[in-house]
Amino acid sequence: MSRSYCNQAGELLVPQLSLPSRKKNIVGVLEEANAPPPSFDPKVAAELLEKGQVETPELGRLAKLAPFGPVAIRLLRLFDRQDLEIRDVVSMVASEAAVTSELLALVNSPLFGVQGTITEIRRAVAFLGIDRTRALAVTLAMRSLLEGAPKTPILRRIWKHSVGAAVIAELLAPAFGISNDVANTAGILHDLGRIGLLTAYPEPYAALAVHTHESDEAILAAERKEFGMDHCQAGQFLSEAWRFPRVLQEVAARHLESPSGLDVLSLVQTSCRLASGLGLSAVVHEEQEGVPETIENHVPPAIRMRVAEMMRASDRQIFDRIESLDF
Repeated sequence: MSRSYCNQAGELLVPQLSLPSRKKNIVGVLEEANAPPPSFDPKVAAELLEKGQVETPELGRLAKLAPFGPVAIRLLRLFDRQDLEIRDVVSMVASEAAVTSELLALVNSPLFGVQGTITEIRRAVAFLGIDRTRALAVTLAMRSLLEGAPKTPILRRIWKHSVGAAVIAELLAPAFGISNDVANTAGILHDLGRIGLLTAYPEPYAALAVHTHESDEAILAAERKEFGMDHCQAGQFLSEAWRFPRVLQEVAARHLESPSGLDVLSLVQTSCRLASGLGLSAVVHEEQEGVPETIENHVPPAIRMRVAEMMRASDRQIFDRIESLDF
């Protein structure tokens, strides 16, 4: 399966959608029930989100989502900067008390095996390093998006898939020539659109996710029918509106396409499939491949054996990391 969201210039595109008409919404947009549905312009949608519109005919409840906190947003927008200094990151993190406390709790957890207790954010950032601090801040921001949704088995399943894909992406990063923390950040963000839809429409999305579908395409079609957009499109809208770096926008929009290289996008596409192959599917479908089949069918031959060995050696580590970041 391959679905393109780019034109020849490399710009992300979304097919025009015919969305269901809506009655008067919170911002006073009035539509009669029999009015023709509006055509969907993704750039307009992104602008509406960035302006903080509460609800629009184009985006519905998705527009209610609050962006990530300022710390995560600023760290993401500096995603590919190599000249950041620790003092700059410390200043950013210290400006948001919730992030500071969560990061300190995490760095002192068994996940990192710290000797003694770290109580200062300066020491925590120095211990973690800039890239790891950024990756953890983004993970915490993604988790905070779900705080408004009911804590159901579906929510935990979707979250575990996101974390699983991030952990696997970090594990496989050396084989793809990608830095570990770039891989982790891209992996945790790949299902931004699904988490956005679940948060905006908790009961309808849970009802959709509880069923076994025929294929990924069937899941996307069901999402478009129910919400006027699928989770890949929703991820594109949110990542554009929040001005994430281009590579992260592509990951959110194109993670279900088949891997075709050794870049960040291909790494996440592979990791998403492998997470599902380990039984960590966000939404189950009948065409789901196991880990051996995924490696055989989707990993480039040059690194296939290395990836297989990495997965065999790290099975327990993957699940331990997932549990450490669970709700």
